[in-house]
Amino acid sequence: MTVYLYLTKPEWTVPWTQGGTIPISLASAYRSTKRRGIFTPDENLINDLHGDLSAFSPLIESIPNFKDCAFVNNTANGPIALLGSRYFDDGLVLSFCVERSWMICRKLGKTCCVKIHDVESLKLLVDEQLGEIGISARCQYTDTHQRNHFLKSTADSWQMEHRLFWAAREPAEVLLPPGIGTLVQLRNRYFLL
Repeated sequence: MTVYLYLTKPEWTVPWTQGGTIPISLASAYRSTKRRGIFTPDENLINDLHGDLSAFSPLIESIPNFKDCAFVNNTANGPIALLGSRYFDDGLVLSFCVERSWMICRKLGKTCCVKIHDVESLKLLVDEQLGEIGISARCQYTDTHQRNHFLKSTADSWQMEHRLFWAAREPAEVLLPPGIGTLVQLRNRYFLL
């Protein structure tokens, strides 16, 4: 599968096209209080709660991390239940776009684009160097509160993201061979300066 990588600086395209070392950041590096470019307030949040959130809102917000819990609130109309987990889970992430788009590049705050010829081969190469089997999937988007590493807010749907994710807990570097990607033009130019 072909994907596109948008990068901030033209020199960052070199390892992807000619070979070299690339850094891989933790997902939490992309969390911010505001949604802008590559940053989101719900990055690396796992939220699979089911039930009436409004009945438990203050409680849920006061507990930063919980897994596989059941909350019950007795009311005049009977008990209200909330089941599930809400916690932050970190791991290494490489994010790509399934479309080549000048507008997406600009909205991400990037200046150049590399076409990655085979994202699954890239994943296997990184798996081998990390000693960890990652996950490769296209992100889905929702209007609900539910989130995970591949389920994001519809506010981020313009990113059309495909992710590679590894459960490692520290940033890493991997060595890419030449030819993983090719520099591509956006709007009749290679770089948007």
